[in-house]
Amino acid sequence: MDDNFNSIVKALRWGRAVNDSVRKFLQFQLTVNIAAVLLTFISAVFSSNGQSALTAVQLLFLNLIMDSLAALGLATEGPTDALLNRPPLQRNSALITFEMWRMIIGQAAFQLGINLLLLHHGTEIFHLPDSPAGNAVLRTLVFNAFIFLQVFNQINCRRILPHEFNVFANIHRDTGFLLVQLFIIVAQWLIIEYGGVAFSTVPLTGAQWAGTVFIGMLSLPVGLLIRMLPDLSACFGLESANSAAQQHRPEVSTARMHIVSSVKDVQHAVRFFSAIHNSQQARRQKASDDSRNILSEVPSFAGRSTTMPSSDATAVPTANVSARGSWTRVKRAVDKSGDSTNGSI
Repeated sequence: MDDNFNSIVKALRWGRAVNDSVRKFLQFQLTVNIAAVLLTFISAVFSSNGQSALTAVQLLFLNLIMDSLAALGLATEGPTDALLNRPPLQRNSALITFEMWRMIIGQAAFQLGINLLLLHHGTEIFHLPDSPAGNAVLRTLVFNAFIFLQVFNQINCRRILPHEFNVFANIHRDTGFLLVQLFIIVAQWLIIEYGGVAFSTVPLTGAQWAGTVFIGMLSLPVGLLIRMLPDLSACFGLESANSAAQQHRPEVSTARMHIVSSVKDVQHAVRFFSAIHNSQQARRQKASDDSRNILSEVPSFAGRSTTMPSSDATAVPTANVSARGSWTRVKRAVDKSGDSTNGSI
């Protein structure tokens, strides 16, 4: 660290960016967890053969997307100057706000509903035969649609504040996020086309790929509608992003800070002039003490008998001054001695 103000601004910018990245990841991970657990449980309970919509290996790949890849994608976005326009957060503010819970529950409910609908009515929607082969295609469609729902939901999670409707803002500069998305899409294509028995998938046609990708894209307009919902945080006892519990409020108002600053300026001015006044008084006191020291030393010399010779060896009368005499008496004695000397000369 140095004493450069730019370093302080950079530290604040990066600190807020890290805090936002943690919130983005939590929002995405909780959404996937809720949707995947409920989909697996409900599909297994209501299935005639007790088989869930997602197999164990498919869930492993989903966990890879949910944990490692999502953390890399959502945490690699660099800080922007727009982060400094927001007020600071409270130290004890909640990590998950009402808007985040609203998005988590809304997206999880949408993903659960669309996959259950696809699981039970996908045969009619995609015109699949009622056979083991058609059932294998249907389960592959459910798995593919669920993965693309997470792909587009990651784009939703790039913005977590209620007023941030443009989830594509600066996405062209977020290289890490784009690379992660590209890796997920390529890996999903390889799993669907060549996964076979390992991933319990079968190859899909172009129309089926387009249908599942379109289902995944529905996550974007659903996210927009969820952001437009009214703020009901007070009804649920949760902290809103614009609430006082989230935004830091200074203990002293701005007017109070100006008053305190003005008082301190006056105090500094008073101290400055007092120091000058004390310095002048000290100088005067020192000069007075020096004068007193000189006056106390002069009588000791004047009390001695001194003979001042003249040019014709005539003795000059001396001035005997008592040690208790004043400066006036000493001056008169010196003046008389001078007059006598001039008269003899």
